[in-house]
Amino acid sequence: MRLSDISAMALRALLGTNCPTKVTLAINAGAALTVKTTGASNYIIDGLFYTKAALAAQVLTALAAAQQKVNGQSGFIVQPISTTAYYLITQDAAGVVNCIQSSFLGVTWYTADSNLPQVGTGQLPDAPSTLCPIGYIKVVTNGATTFTAATDALDKAGCTFTFQDLQYLPGTTNTP
Repeated sequence: MRLSDISAMALRALLGTNCPTKVTLAINAGAALTVKTTGASNYIIDGLFYTKAALAAQVLTALAAAQQKVNGQSGFIVQPISTTAYYLITQDAAGVVNCIQSSFLGVTWYTADSNLPQVGTGQLPDAPSTLCPIGYIKVVTNGATTFTAATDALDKAGCTFTFQDLQYLPGTTNTP
């Protein structure tokens, strides 16, 4: 049997793409904008195995194709005060690491395409089928602080950070 024999796309993606290695995602160092992992990761995309050396001082790079376009802006969007956002860390077959930012629960924005209002769900974003999720960073801002990935430190005062390893994207809509 082949993955292509499975007609349900979601099931095929679930079985064929995952990271069975616990990568131990963490901030690279105090006041750093970068992340690290403690060891090499073995991961699978569409049934094929790949290995990536441990990340050291990995810059968070917004995956433009998967980011929500807010008022035409690409890249990371400034996370408003009193919000929660998830930053999904992924690897592709070549080992390129990218990050996909979630929307913010209850915050309305306008897309560049349709100029129609969208309301954020605050949920962990999906990853394109060519990427393997390896972890996420949950960022909660307080009532006076904003956060911008790749600009602000991953231990910025006024924010709470949670680093979580993934094998698959979680089944719940809002993660711990």
